[in-house]
Amino acid sequence: KFRVTAPDRTPPDPRQWRITPPRAGSRDPLRISFSEPLDHALALRMITVRGLPGRPSLDDGGTDWSFVPAEAWPAGTHWIDIQPALEDLAGNSIGKPFEVNLSGGETERPAGKAAALTFETAPAAPGH
Repeated sequence: KFRVTAPDRTPPDPRQWRITPPRAGSRDPLRISFSEPLDHALALRMITVRGLPGRPSLDDGGTDWSFVPAEAWPAGTHWIDIQPALEDLAGNSIGKPFEVNLSGGETERPAGKAAALTFETAPAAPGH
């Protein structure tokens, strides 16, 4: 038995993700919550923190990604790079749906574009 639901034609939108930044000077994880589950293997490879080595992970539900840096977070602005091949479970990737309307004149899938997000790490308050 299987059940069919409405089609998912909405590409993942990094602007809708919720970022929980870590404290500077710590090795606390950076956390990102997605609005829908993403492909597990792709999320681990296609989302990176620019210039910082570390270990990404994704929860079993595919909606919560985290990154623990190899060294303490420096204070300041950091970039999260998202490759356009990152997909949700329906095959929609960043900036482009899995399906296209061939009867509407489209002959191929539109090209996706890489995305980037920023977040700030601030020093912990004195005494913390």
